[in-house]
Amino acid sequence: HTAYQTALASQKDAMTETEYNRLERLEREYLRKAVSWSNDLGTIRFGHFKLHKLLGEHSWTLPEGDEEEDKFSIMFDSCQHMCLAEEPLQVVEWLATLDRPNRQQTKFAHKCSPADADSLLTLSLLLLCALENLRDASILLKAYIDKVETRTMDELTTSYMKKDDGKAPAHVVFGAMLLRICEKDPRTGPLFTWLLKSFKKEMDVMPKPNLIQGYTTKIGKVYFDIQPPPSMLSMMENMMGMMGGMGGGGAPGGINPAMMQALAAAQGGM
Repeated sequence: HTAYQTALASQKDAMTETEYNRLERLEREYLRKAVSWSNDLGTIRFGHFKLHKLLGEHSWTLPEGDEEEDKFSIMFDSCQHMCLAEEPLQVVEWLATLDRPNRQQTKFAHKCSPADADSLLTLSLLLLCALENLRDASILLKAYIDKVETRTMDELTTSYMKKDDGKAPAHVVFGAMLLRICEKDPRTGPLFTWLLKSFKKEMDVMPKPNLIQGYTTKIGKVYFDIQPPPSMLSMMENMMGMMGGMGGGGAPGGINPAMMQALAAAQGGM
């Protein structure tokens, strides 16, 4: 990797931007195959951490590609591999460089996609929970709150439970409640179902809807024994199995007291 990058940099001025980007993507394909090989023949599920880290770092530097690979897809691919590398703090460093949500993106029932940082945070947390890596999910969320989120948790928590303030539910509050619920026993399954319902409008406009559905289905099955339909189970298992080689509902019906207690406990544990 280092030798390739050195050689490529030495010839950058002698080639077109298109050719340079093509060669950068060619290396990414090589790294993806290395991860796949490590997953198939190595001893670490989904591939070796160092290979995922190398692939994530390389992917983050790539420019936007064609219509099938926009900038968000590139950033998510990078965060996904860094989660698999068990490097949650690197994800936070990347998210800290992105724009904060604007007024339109924090408006209740907004039609636009959430801010990239919020979407990447939620997707990364869902992935880590689906992989049963609550340790790194907690590290990721705490670091995000400390280094990226500019609003106070008290403010965001109050807003999350109020549906008359015109604001969309905050991603960090959703993440805090998700982690706290996953730390409990299967009897908290109804809280998990309520949480997904409370965040449905936000998830409906997020990128990667199929992945969100797959992650939440996996979480429901693993932590709360919520059995998905057979068709969804097959899709979910295929999605998780590809990790090593991968390249509007209504608002919640009132405030759930048990959820309030779970949230309060989550705040204390952050």
